[in-house]
Amino acid sequence: MLDSIHLYTAIFGPPVTLVHRSLHVAMMCSICFLMYPMRKKSSRTQPSWFDWLLAAISVVIPFYIWHDYLGVVERAGRASDMDMVMATLLVALVLEAIRRCSGKALPILSLCFILYGMYGREFPGMFMHRGYDWLSLSNHFFANTEGIYGTSINVSSSYIFLFILFVLSPQLMLINTTLGEGLFTAATAALGVFLLAVACEGYVYAPVNVVMRIVSLAGALLLMIPGIQTDIVGAVILIGVILFQKRKAKTLQVA
Repeated sequence: MLDSIHLYTAIFGPPVTLVHRSLHVAMMCSICFLMYPMRKKSSRTQPSWFDWLLAAISVVIPFYIWHDYLGVVERAGRASDMDMVMATLLVALVLEAIRRCSGKALPILSLCFILYGMYGREFPGMFMHRGYDWLSLSNHFFANTEGIYGTSINVSSSYIFLFILFVLSPQLMLINTTLGEGLFTAATAALGVFLLAVACEGYVYAPVNVVMRIVSLAGALLLMIPGIQTDIVGAVILIGVILFQKRKAKTLQVA
């Protein structure tokens, strides 16, 4: 489902910014809660009921933004109580996801800066500032593209994830593999990215029609899936698309 959503937005364009980025963050958090247990001794293969609860709450936030998008945007700077509740949940979920993935250091550092933003008026000298209440801070994290849904999430949801789609094989990450296997897997992934670009852009040698764009997308997915059979079929589709488009380009030149 996650792959399908990002492929769809890459081909047909993403929805409005906050909806797109909030959905990306929610899906990443949900996966994190289901893959990384709350405690080191907990099972990695059987998520607990609390993990499922956190994953479900993560999905609630983008649905809230989608349902009341105009209200969230127009209330920027004047957040409602429900906006603050959703923003607080967002911050808590992101911090917990970071703790599970990378340890305690980054969440602690983030909390220190949040506290500094709230109690800056208590600091001495050059470190003192006016200070902000939690309503203002949480609204900044939640309701615009300068907080959690900032540039890094934009790059991740629009570009980086499309390349991660092709890292389904450990060989591509050079894990438990030989140099030859790693190079072969990297080559098929690069061909898959090329076909995905053809499906998204709709041009190679000549304009690509809808049918060929769908065929190119299918070939990209086959090259994405590890396995010699899928790689062969994907390569055949790639060769067919190139030959068809070259012939089409010559026909257009003659005409």
